[in-house]
Amino acid sequence: MLILVYCLANGLLLSGVLMAGAIAVGMAITLSVIGIAAIFGRQRALATAERRGRSGSGRSRAALGLIGPALITLFGAAMLVGSL
Repeated sequence: MLILVYCLANGLLLSGVLMAGAIAVGMAITLSVIGIAAIFGRQRALATAERRGRSGSGRSRAALGLIGPALITLFGAAMLVGSL
């Protein structure tokens, strides 16, 4: 948003739109790679646990299903506290 306001104020609207588009594409690529890595990482962790005979009664699946969101929540909370 700031890029567009700055570029509009300086008469560089096309440059601002191109920069905002480049940022959006970069964010889309980055988030896609992170999401794909998370999916494959979880599959690999579960496969490793099953090979070692530690799959139990789905405890590893439940643990991974809770630990991941908990880490994301903690990371977000740390960023919030850091910004205050």
